[in-house]
Amino acid sequence: MKKINHKITRKKCLISNSRKIRRILDLGDHPFADTFIKKNDLKKKEPILPLKILLCKSSGCIQTETKTSPLKRYNLYDYSYTSSNSSFSRKHWDNFSLEIIKELQPNNNDKIFEVGSNDGYLLKNFKKKGFVILGIDASKYMSRIANKNKIKTECCIFNFNNSNKIKKKFGNCNILIANNVLNHSNEPNEFIKGVYNILDENGTFVFELPYWLDTIKSKKFDQIYHEHVTYFSTKMAFNLLKKHNFEIKKIKKVNYHGGSIRVYAQKEPQPKKIKLVK
Repeated sequence: MKKINHKITRKKCLISNSRKIRRILDLGDHPFADTFIKKNDLKKKEPILPLKILLCKSSGCIQTETKTSPLKRYNLYDYSYTSSNSSFSRKHWDNFSLEIIKELQPNNNDKIFEVGSNDGYLLKNFKKKGFVILGIDASKYMSRIANKNKIKTECCIFNFNNSNKIKKKFGNCNILIANNVLNHSNEPNEFIKGVYNILDENGTFVFELPYWLDTIKSKKFDQIYHEHVTYFSTKMAFNLLKKHNFEIKKIKKVNYHGGSIRVYAQKEPQPKKIKLVK
């Protein structure tokens, strides 16, 4: 595999646009983690880029220094990660769907959209219960798998502009789920603007992400890779959501990905802080 060595470095915080950011970690040069190259493709080029991490103290944003292309991350070669890739994952998403129904008590005609829906495994649980579902995923390969399995999926990079296209086509949703995908966005502000745009006024945004504190404490450095553009703490989640008039209604720790936080948020012009529930 030949190396492509081009790089654009970030000079500002992805949340606050502050230039007061500093490097806190340097792991050297790496290719994309979720792409496995077929034998016939070994002579093709693959991006190999510096993997360095920056911190903005004011916003709490932890982010990669090198900007990578989402099109290359998910569609240069077939993206390999699937939501249903292990019994542990399947059990986690089964329990997740049960918790959502218990916590939010949606009506049967409510719309549940999922950004980063992958192969559609989680949405399948909601479809079985009779809810109107829609998947949104950046990978053409995963979108094909999901649609083949009759989980309706739109293939696009989720942001404000694409949320308008989805809204025009499918309307607003009552619940928007985004597990392990918000941290993949090169533009988290545009991502949350898209969430606000597509979510019903009384709707709930639920997302789950690896928890930076657990990653550092456990030294699970394999959580750090180019597809993970940002790394979440409760401070970062609060500041990002507050900027776009979302209030965290509940935040809890779960054991997925070596330790993650699950966040429930709703539209609120004057958001209040909330403590992490362990």
